[in-house]
Amino acid sequence: MGGFGTIILFTVLVSTLVINFINNRCPNCKLWKFKGFSRVDEEIISDEVKVYCDRCQHTWNIKYKKSDMQPKTDTTTKD
Repeated sequence: MGGFGTIILFTVLVSTLVINFINNRCPNCKLWKFKGFSRVDEEIISDEVKVYCDRCQHTWNIKYKKSDMQPKTDTTTKD
């Protein structure tokens, strides 16, 4: 009935959830958030972004890489 495609789809979904669970946990209180944590700074200056946990207010740095698919923004100012 199910077939090989169903097994592959189930495997991909489970592995995606496991990776999300490992990456989106607070190192202090182990709180897991599906969408990630709140950022302290809005500007991305380097490859690291400072985030914080809503429950315990712990702050830490995570590595962040901008996607190549994001639109490029001009930083020029208009006079």
